[in-house]
Amino acid sequence: IEYKYNYRCENAFCGKVVGRQRPSIDVEKKRCGACLGKLVLTETEKPGTPKKPQTEYQKFVAEKSASVKEMLTAWHKGKKVKQQDVMREIGELWKVEKRKRREAMDN
Repeated sequence: IEYKYNYRCENAFCGKVVGRQRPSIDVEKKRCGACLGKLVLTETEKPGTPKKPQTEYQKFVAEKSASVKEMLTAWHKGKKVKQQDVMREIGELWKVEKRKRREAMDN
């Protein structure tokens, strides 16, 4: 069985690894069963699994997020802006951008 979460003993002489499907061991309270050493959580990725490429929307959000947050902060005269408001504004900008892209493809 391949586990998503592996807890490795910090003791160099032990190195025992305990696997779990979810992060269920509290490393502050629990210790290695073999040597009573401290456990460290290590998350493993499945070998050979390719990462999905970013969608156009994800690229757009990454590109516009900082500038939209800056703009909204200035508009609210320096008050803290909620991430929800930033994403709402980015959503509106995305609608316009998507419409422009469709029109460009149609022409």
